[in-house]
Amino acid sequence: MPGSTKTALVLGLGIGGTIALALLGAFAALVRAVARAENEEDTGRQEGLRR
Repeated sequence: MPGSTKTALVLGLGIGGTIALALLGAFAALVRAVARAENEEDTGRQEGLRR
C-alpha cells in the first residue's frame, strides 16, 4: 500500500471515528434528557397520588 493511501485511510478512519463518537455522545445526551423528563413526570404523578 503506498504511503499516501495509508495516510488517507488513517485520516478517513480518524475523522469517521470522531463523527461516530460525536453522534454517540449526542444520542446519549438525548436518551438522558428523555429519561430525566420521564422521571420528572413520574415524580409529579406520585405527588398527585399522595394528595
